[in-house]
Amino acid sequence: SLDALASQHGMPSLVKVDVEGCEMSVLDSAKAVIAAKPIFIMEFNALCLSNFGRVNPRDAIDRILATFSKVEFITQQGRQLVTDPYVFLMANIIDHGSVDNLICSWG
Repeated sequence: SLDALASQHGMPSLVKVDVEGCEMSVLDSAKAVIAAKPIFIMEFNALCLSNFGRVNPRDAIDRILATFSKVEFITQQGRQLVTDPYVFLMANIIDHGSVDNLICSWG
């Protein structure tokens, strides 16, 4: 678990999560790490979330938005704030080939 790694090696200030659809499982294993409020950079891949993680992408983005006070996705122009899960998912699936990198923080 991420909490076990942090207890052995110290609390991180930055966490990169790219686990092909199992990102929610990583969040489940990181209660102490999340409480320490590091920045999370996390891949959001709607296809991998649904196929490999068996997670509804809408549930995943809702949970991410509930966990972190600031969620942005990286674009060619910079960062864009995620405020509406429906708009984000539409862009993720239609415009971005189901793959976005999120920056999750406490703003």
